[in-house]
Amino acid sequence: MSKGVYLENLATSKYERPTGGTLTSQLQTKEAMKEKLKKYERADSVDDIELDRHVRYITLDKQHKQVFRTGGLLIRKENAYVQLSNGRQKWSVQRYHYKDDGEEPIFETVFFYRITLKQEFEKKEEKYIDVIRRQRDEIKKLKKIIKLLKVDAR
Repeated sequence: MSKGVYLENLATSKYERPTGGTLTSQLQTKEAMKEKLKKYERADSVDDIELDRHVRYITLDKQHKQVFRTGGLLIRKENAYVQLSNGRQKWSVQRYHYKDDGEEPIFETVFFYRITLKQEFEKKEEKYIDVIRRQRDEIKKLKKIIKLLKVDAR
C-alpha cells in the first residue's frame, strides 16, 4: 500500500448498512466460508502475516457470536488490534475479545492469509507428487502379481 494514500476511516464514515443485509452477512454458512477460504491458509498468529497481504478472519460480533468477515489488506499490526483496508477505507479488527469484567480473553480472532501463486503451485505440486508415488507403488504391486501369475502358468 503506497504511502500518502488517504484512506477513509470506516468508523467515522457516513456508511449505512443495506437494509437487506451485506454480502458478508450472507456468507455465514460453512459452505460459503469454505468457498471464500479456498486460496487462504490459517495463520497461527496475525504477527506471522506480512503487511499488504490480503486476510479474511473470524471474529466475535456484539452479541459474542462468531462471524466470518471477507477482510482486506493488512496495513497495520498492534498488540490489541490490526487495521485492514479495502483500498478506499480502513477499519480496525480486535485481536482479542474479553468479557466485560474479564482480564483473560474469551476469544482470539482467527486470521487466514491469501496464499501466493508460488505457494498455490507448491501445494498442487505436492498433491501430484503424492498421486505419482501411490501410482508407482500400485504399479510395483501389479508387476509382482503379473510375475507370480507367469510363474504359476508354467
